[in-house]
Amino acid sequence: MRVKPLILLAFVVFLPIPPHVQALVLSEVELETHLNQPLSARIRLQQISAEELAGLEIRISEIIDTVASGRRTVLKYEVVTEGSNHYLIISSRDAIREPILSFAVELNWAAGHLIRNYALIIDPQ
Repeated sequence: MRVKPLILLAFVVFLPIPPHVQALVLSEVELETHLNQPLSARIRLQQISAEELAGLEIRISEIIDTVASGRRTVLKYEVVTEGSNHYLIISSRDAIREPILSFAVELNWAAGHLIRNYALIIDPQ
């Protein structure tokens, strides 16, 4: 009758411990522009290895300023490294005319997939 508790104890003790998993994290947006200027913002990529960074696929959604105007603004991106930190720099060629801006960032890498929506309130200055 004592065999079952011993088997259970052995199972728990020798149970494989899963490796430590760190998931890619996107920080809040650091907005560097004002209304009626081209967009310049950056998002810190946290907990990302060099291998993940090399294989990272990024998509930034297209935004529409207003439903009434239907004006489309295409966002560009670039990944830059400052010291040990990596940033996703998001910019636009055209000036942002509406005070509220929303877009989505989609990331794909070998170990996962992440979509994060951002909504910005842009200061008129």
